[in-house]
Amino acid sequence: MLVGIVLAYYNPNEKLFLEQLGSILNQTYQSWRLVISVDEDRNNFLRLNKKVQVLLHDPRVSIVINKGPRGFVQNFNHGSLALLKEDGIEAFVFCDQDDEWFPEKLCTQVEELKKKPRESLVFFDAVCRGAQEKELLGSLWLLEKRNVDNRDTESVLMRNVVSGAGAIFDRALAEDFLPIPDWVKFHDHYFAVCATTKGGIYPVDKPLYYYNQHSCNVVGGGNFKGVFNLSGQSFKRLRDKYEYLSKWKKRLGIKDNAIRNILRFDLLIHDPALYRSHLGYFIGKYFA
Repeated sequence: MLVGIVLAYYNPNEKLFLEQLGSILNQTYQSWRLVISVDEDRNNFLRLNKKVQVLLHDPRVSIVINKGPRGFVQNFNHGSLALLKEDGIEAFVFCDQDDEWFPEKLCTQVEELKKKPRESLVFFDAVCRGAQEKELLGSLWLLEKRNVDNRDTESVLMRNVVSGAGAIFDRALAEDFLPIPDWVKFHDHYFAVCATTKGGIYPVDKPLYYYNQHSCNVVGGGNFKGVFNLSGQSFKRLRDKYEYLSKWKKRLGIKDNAIRNILRFDLLIHDPALYRSHLGYFIGKYFA
């Protein structure tokens, strides 16, 4: 199975980028193609750094340059479309520019995807690593209290449990749902929701990469702070989230059960992060 890897590039931390690129080249599974989709390279790092030039000499690696910054979602979209033009690509993997893959990552992902139905997405855990001397913070799923058992379309829409860097999906899903629409805010959430309407999404409770946390993360993981902790969620932000998710629901034909969902008190125990999302949606709809 030939795997297409999309790395979204935007003025990265140079040290972390080199570690990430090296971890891709050192995979035990070697049947892959890598597209580096460049949104901006302010310091010409890709062109001028000698270590990068050595790594990029691999014929499996190619670079596509965007016409002006597109943002990270359309950056991933641009790279994915470039790979989709290659007939031999059978699976797609997203890659952040500042993580570090375990050597067995691609091999494990491919073996799990082979077991799943057509148009499926398989996703894995990560080990969070802090900025201070690469302190290991533990499982990303545990830190965020991700309950990966709730995988119906509405639950995944309301609370994304899939990190793009930990996911793999087949070509059929890519062909059905590329390009990513301009209004979509998160590429991994988009493919996770789409996959729930097709072959399904499948968690594997195994970390396959280091997720590096630092001050320049575009979207960062973090500790779950409680069901009723809406700090940083202004009424405007809650209203914007409601409007975004309600647009999704209309497109998917999902009935808006905002009141019923906040009465699902079982979620307070079994999936507090999902309940928090329903609560924010309810407040955004009726009070923001």
